[in-house]
Amino acid sequence: MLHSNMHVVGYVLNLEYQFPHNRQHSNVEVMRGFHNIVEKLLPNVEDQVKAIEQLTKYRNLEGEFGRMFIKASAKKLLGWKWWVEFGSKCPELQSVAQKVLSQISCASMCERNWSTYDFIHNKKCNRLRPDMANDLVEVFSNLL
Repeated sequence: MLHSNMHVVGYVLNLEYQFPHNRQHSNVEVMRGFHNIVEKLLPNVEDQVKAIEQLTKYRNLEGEFGRMFIKASAKKLLGWKWWVEFGSKCPELQSVAQKVLSQISCASMCERNWSTYDFIHNKKCNRLRPDMANDLVEVFSNLL
């Protein structure tokens, strides 16, 4: 229900989800979402290719990514902070990871939307078609 390309990238680039079995790359939907975000955040094709090459190094725990203290710190640090500390060998992938993993997630916008919907579509005014109610919620929200 809450699946988006941003969720996919957060899943792929969070080292905590790499273990014990790294099977993300075999899921077509996951990798398609990752590629979509890489295309969006890195407009240069050369940078996109570098980011994919760097993803392979990250996924295979090559170089610095394979050190035990770096893997252990993934459980202690926030995702974007981990990439700031340990992602300098992969600047393109680090850029994508920092942009995605530093996003704040909260449900307050959904709660506000549901509250507005309850205001518009209540027991007294319940004959509205769903599309009309949604349009009124959008208009009401944009007036504020």
